Amino acid sequence: MAATAEEMLRELRFSRGEPDAVARQVLRHLDDTNWSEVMRALEMLASAGWTDAEVAFRGLVLARAEDWLAECKALPLVERLVATMTTLRVLGEPTPDVSDLVAKAEEALRKRRAN
Repeated sequence: MAATAEEMLRELRFSRGEPDAVARQVLRHLDDTNWSEVMRALEMLASAGWTDAEVAFRGLVLARAEDWLAECKALPLVERLVATMTTLRVLGEPTPDVSDLVAKAEEALRKRRAN
């Protein structure tokens, strides 16, 4: 059974010697059946500022743009907002000035994931 995005994130191992190796660990899960879970995991890491995840996520967004758009549309509102803002940012596109709204959405998402 393929791992979910949350399971991929829980399995991550961090190293002082390779602080930017998280994307490689997530990408090991990538196959044709779970690309959306891999993209969600990379999006979550990219939204937290992991630069290697941003690079990997950008590459997958460019490769599967239509699929990712459909995936984002299916997300609940808070997750959709965070995913959209992260996607725009990693693609180098301007993002609307919704910093207060994004902060509230990210906090709501953290609380929801903690439960």
